Amino acid sequence: MTTLTDGEREELRSTARSVLGREAADRWGQIVDLGWTAIHVDEAAGGAGCGYADLAVVLHEIGRALLPSPFLASSVLADRALAGDPRRSELAAGGVVGTVALASVDGSYEPARLTTRWAGDRVDGAAGFVLDADLAEVIVVAARDEGGTSAVLAVERGSVSLERTPTVDETRRLFRVTFDAAEARHLCEPGPEAAGRVEQVLALGVNAAAYDA
Repeated sequence: MTTLTDGEREELRSTARSVLGREAADRWGQIVDLGWTAIHVDEAAGGAGCGYADLAVVLHEIGRALLPSPFLASSVLADRALAGDPRRSELAAGGVVGTVALASVDGSYEPARLTTRWAGDRVDGAAGFVLDADLAEVIVVAARDEGGTSAVLAVERGSVSLERTPTVDETRRLFRVTFDAAEARHLCEPGPEAAGRVEQVLALGVNAAAYDA
């Protein structure tokens, strides 16, 4: 991992503030072209190999500009959830957008209260408060089976239905995502490994949201 120097980080901050302060027809295209979607991703997955401290600079400036974008959902949360999956490099390149569905329909992240269920390679039920689900080609969902075993699975958006959730903050686009025997693939071993991955994504999300605020 290559962490930016203090000077490089300040240059990144200045560039981000300047770019985000100007009008642009394709803001997401700019973000991708500047390499921000890959700044923290390891080089093996097509990223720049920098750290989360450098990513935090971009998050802070996006939040400062009140910019509606799938950056938090895709380049931060889905990126971490897809660790080890080929789709991660597609997210880093910006050609694919992802998101995560880790909450129940009432907004709880408690595993026992999840309203999504998995069996084999299928997912049923619904998840709530999913960021930018309408823009995401791939949705990473946390689910439990009948015995309570946790799993983390990737589902293509075409196999789910979406319902917009009203929010006060118009920069946050949230959806209820419903899965009806949606075909899915496991991203890691069900059980403790899957539960640990969800915890990692949630912890990252708490910190990222603070910088993005």
